[in-house]
Amino acid sequence: MADKHISGPWSCVPSIPEEGVECFWIENGVQRITAVDGPQNEEREATACLIAAAPELLEVLDAINESVESLHATVGLIAARSEFEEDVHFHEKWAMDELLSKVERARAALSKARGEQV
Repeated sequence: MADKHISGPWSCVPSIPEEGVECFWIENGVQRITAVDGPQNEEREATACLIAAAPELLEVLDAINESVESLHATVGLIAARSEFEEDVHFHEKWAMDELLSKVERARAALSKARGEQV
């Protein structure tokens, strides 16, 4: 599914309170996307920075997901052809299961970011 959000990169820009608005703007260099309203404090700035990082986070999470899927397929082929000792297989499988568990969380986050039902 193609991403439907406004293209990035986004940045966090503090408003000028003297102009009558106190917030952190989220912008992409061409337009204002949204704002984190309220007094300019560390918590709101951190929230605005997290929102501004969303396009890059989405992109890298997607890339990691694709790499892990490829790695999983490759490891599966290697394991099927190898004659490792049983305990080596156990440790490899445990490590891969741990990684796949994290990838499932990443996939859920990607779905949520795209507005898909999880």
